[in-house]
Amino acid sequence: MAEDPLIRDAERGDAERIRTVARDGWHAAYDGILGEDTVDTVVDEWYEIDGLHAAIDETLFFVADLGDDLVGFANARQFPERDDGSFELVRIYVCPDHWNRGIGSRLLETVTTAVINEGGDRLRLFVLADNEVGVAFYESHGFERLGEAETALDGGSYREYEYGKRLR
Repeated sequence: MAEDPLIRDAERGDAERIRTVARDGWHAAYDGILGEDTVDTVVDEWYEIDGLHAAIDETLFFVADLGDDLVGFANARQFPERDDGSFELVRIYVCPDHWNRGIGSRLLETVTTAVINEGGDRLRLFVLADNEVGVAFYESHGFERLGEAETALDGGSYREYEYGKRLR
């Protein structure tokens, strides 16, 4: 049986390993949708180390830690365009080798508890519409589709869904 990771607050020293998990997760989820080069470009931009340090310092950021390796992470913040108790799930990824072991669910549960403790009562997120694994994960955890929009990534335009869930 696989070892159960410790879910803990992220630290600045985790940034490189978070970026590695992100790259692996993005390639598994998005290569067939965006292409490998676009995935690498997006990960390089969205997961640059200084930006990760800021997110770790300023937002809710948790990792799934096996001691010698990080296998997942989740990050949420107050929803920037709203002042209604909404938080945004900015990122959640698990190494593909560790999918279907409940790690993503544990990370989501940890983030949800932290959002409630921060006074939040809604959690929203965005996911590319063609990311079937992500869409299925969110829907299986009670998120409802709120809308649809186009987003630009590396010069391309892609359909994304907005999901939300009332927490209390």
